[in-house]
Amino acid sequence: MNASNDFYSFFHSYFGKDTFIVLEGIETIEDLKVAEQLGIHAGQGYYLGKPAQLAIGS
Repeated sequence: MNASNDFYSFFHSYFGKDTFIVLEGIETIEDLKVAEQLGIHAGQGYYLGKPAQLAIGS
């Protein structure tokens, strides 16, 4: 069994199969590839987009 299957099996056996997984700290293409291999549903990090100021009341 590979790391991807181990993570996926552990996470879903612990939290349930309907759990939506969000990974923070995706800083490089390598991080993104690992997230995809692990079956992550969504992510956040500098590689995906730098933080921006909210335009409240514009």
